[in-house]
Amino acid sequence: MDFQRKQILEGNLNKLLFSFAIPGILGLLSGFLYIIVDTIFVGRGVGPLGIAALSIALPILLSMMAIGLMVGTGSASIISRALGKNDVKKAVNAMGNGVILNLLLNITFIVLAYIFIDRVLLFFGASADVIPLTKEYLIIVFPGFILLSFLITTNDFVRAEGKPRAAMYFIAVGSILNIILDPIFIFGFKMGIKGAAVATLIGETLSTILIIWFYIWGKSIYKLKPSTFRIDFNKIKEILLIGCPTFIMMTITSVVILIFNRSLRIYGNDIHIAILGIGYRMIGFIQVPIVVISQSFATISSFNYGAKKYLRVKKILGITVMWTTIISLVAFIPMMFFPGYFLSIFSSDQTLVNTGIIPLRLLVAFFPFVGMHMVSACFFQSLGKPVQSLLITSTKQFLFLIPAIYLLPKFFGLNGIWLAMPFADFLSLFIAGIFILYEMRIFNREANREALEIS
Repeated sequence: MDFQRKQILEGNLNKLLFSFAIPGILGLLSGFLYIIVDTIFVGRGVGPLGIAALSIALPILLSMMAIGLMVGTGSASIISRALGKNDVKKAVNAMGNGVILNLLLNITFIVLAYIFIDRVLLFFGASADVIPLTKEYLIIVFPGFILLSFLITTNDFVRAEGKPRAAMYFIAVGSILNIILDPIFIFGFKMGIKGAAVATLIGETLSTILIIWFYIWGKSIYKLKPSTFRIDFNKIKEILLIGCPTFIMMTITSVVILIFNRSLRIYGNDIHIAILGIGYRMIGFIQVPIVVISQSFATISSFNYGAKKYLRVKKILGITVMWTTIISLVAFIPMMFFPGYFLSIFSSDQTLVNTGIIPLRLLVAFFPFVGMHMVSACFFQSLGKPVQSLLITSTKQFLFLIPAIYLLPKFFGLNGIWLAMPFADFLSLFIAGIFILYEMRIFNREANREALEIS
C-alpha cells in the first residue's frame, strides 16, 4: 500500500492515469459487452422487434446500474481521500457501508420493478408487439442486475485502493462467458430473448463469485469481517452526496431515453425505437474509455487533493482533458462517416440500416467534446464538491436535452428528435466551462501557495 500511495502522489501522471484507466477500460468494456452482445444476438435471432424490446428495457437497466455507479463513485472518493491521508481503517469501513447501501437500494428497486412492470413498460412507450418480449427479458435479468450493480460498485472499490488491474478480471471473465453462452441459448436452445437474459445472469454470477473470493483470500485491503460492515450513517450520507451526481446523470439518461422512446412513438415507429437503442449502445460503448479515464482521474485527483498536492491535481486535470478529447475525436470519425456499417452489425434488416444512417450521424454530431463535460463533473467529485458536479451533469439533461426533445420536432419533425442530442452537448459545454474557470481561480491560489512552499 505504501508503494502504491507513493506512486499516486509522486509518479509520472501520464503513466499513472493509464495504469489506472487501461484495466478499468477493459473491465468496463467487458461489462458493457453484456448489453452490446445481447443486442447483437437478439437483433440477429429475434429481429428489429427484439432490439426495440431491449431499447424499452434500457432505461430500467441503466437505472439499476446507476445505483452501483453512485455507491461506487461516492465510496471510492472517500476511500481515495482516506488512503491519501494513510487512514486505512476509514477506507475499509467506507467500503463496507458502500456494500450495505448498494444491496438495500437494489433490493428495493427490484421489488418495485416487479410489482409495476406492466405499467412501467406502457409508460416507457412499448407497443403491444414489444411488451411481451421486454417482460420475458427483464423478469430473468432483474436478479442478475443486483449482481452487476455489486460488480460495478466493487470495481470502484478495487480501483480506489490502487489495484485497477484486478478490477478488470472479475467483470471480463463473466462477460466472456456471456458471449459464449448467448448464441448457445438464443440459437442452439431456441430460447430467443430469454436465452440472452439467462446467459447474462450466468455470467454475472460467475463474476460475483470471483470478486467475493478476492476479498476473502486475495490481497485486498478490504476484508469481509464484522467491523468492515459497521454501519456509519455519516459515511452513508457522504457516499450518497458525492455519488448523487453520478446517479442523477445515469437516471436522467434513463428518463431521456424514456422521453426519446415516447417521442419516437409519436413521430416514428418501432424501427426508430430500435435505432435509438442501437445508437445509445454504440455511444455508450465508445464512451467507456472516456468514463473510465475520468473516474481514474478522480481517484488520482482525490488522492493528491487529500495530500494537498494542488499542482499535481491541476496537471492531471489538463492531461485528462487532452486524452479524453483525443479519444472522443478518434471515435467520432468512423461513427460519422460509416454509420451503416455499425448498424449492420446489430441487424441484417436493410430497412433498419438505411433508416438509421441519418439519425446516427445526428446523435454523434458533437461527440468530440463530450469528454470535457465528463471530466469537469469528475473534477468536482474528486474535490468532494458534489453540488458543482451535480449542476454540471444535470443542466445538460434538464435545461437543454429534455426540452429540446419536445420542442425541436415541432420545427424539424422526426429529425428534430435526433438533433436534440448535439444541441444539448453544445450548450452544456459552456456551463461546465464557467464552473471550471471559476474553480480554477480558487484552485490556483492554493497551487501557487504550494509552489512557494516547495521553493
